[in-house]
Amino acid sequence: MDKILITGVAGFIGSNLANYLLSKENNFVYGIDNFSHSTMSNLYPLLKNERFEFIEHDLKGDIPLTVDYVFHFAGNGDFDSYFNNKYDFIINKIEIAKNIIKYAQISGSKLYFPIQYQDYQEENKDFFEYFDCLKLIETLLLELINSNKLNCLIVRLCDIYGENMSKNDLRMIPTAINQALLNEDFMIETDKCCYFTYIKDVVRNLEKLMNEYYPKPVIDLINKNLYLKSDIIKLIIAYTKSKSNIDLKSLMQVQPSFAPNTHNQFECQTNVLDGMLETIKNFKLIHYS
Repeated sequence: MDKILITGVAGFIGSNLANYLLSKENNFVYGIDNFSHSTMSNLYPLLKNERFEFIEHDLKGDIPLTVDYVFHFAGNGDFDSYFNNKYDFIINKIEIAKNIIKYAQISGSKLYFPIQYQDYQEENKDFFEYFDCLKLIETLLLELINSNKLNCLIVRLCDIYGENMSKNDLRMIPTAINQALLNEDFMIETDKCCYFTYIKDVVRNLEKLMNEYYPKPVIDLINKNLYLKSDIIKLIIAYTKSKSNIDLKSLMQVQPSFAPNTHNQFECQTNVLDGMLETIKNFKLIHYS
């Protein structure tokens, strides 16, 4: 039986990954979270499974486990800490990363580091600086991986959406769904081209990575199809039967700052129309029923 550790297990991606891995009977999942950026409700379905064990932990101390695989999702979306003190944010990220790397080395675990590049509904230059900071952290992680020949893979993710998204999640999709359900108008300064990836495609491919060798230290788990931000919002307005309107200030279309590697073996089985409909249904059921 494979033993798997997921840090940040009460978050959006971590909880979905845990649910998926537990659907396979040969997996035992340990989950770690300190609830600084997640919700206890995401754990309720997991706690019913006898092959899941939860540990409340902040990752700065020793981890009392021996596992085969580690997925490090803790701290994703940690905007408050970044905006309060950027220097401490970077230092804290690196210190936790070093601790996770040390743990994986000692336990002989395969380690996966997700880096999330995503768009946000609010037009705020601080978010662009935040992603620049993530790119810096990715560069430092790559240096650690290459210099120490670590059994580690950096996994790039982008604009993930799907079931169990929090109403307070600042990602573009939950923010836009909530705004449409409240019949609030949208103002878009410039239209952006984005990669939207359904959560079930993400977790399925993360599990696939556990059993396959990848020769490079970085992989992009991203739906390679580009969609305009305005078109996605129009789709959300239509699916929610909202009275919201869109005020598009400029017809200029901004391209993404990076393109996913076309040689990756990432398979996206969910088209954005079906995925968005399921996401909206689930969002309404959780937050507006």
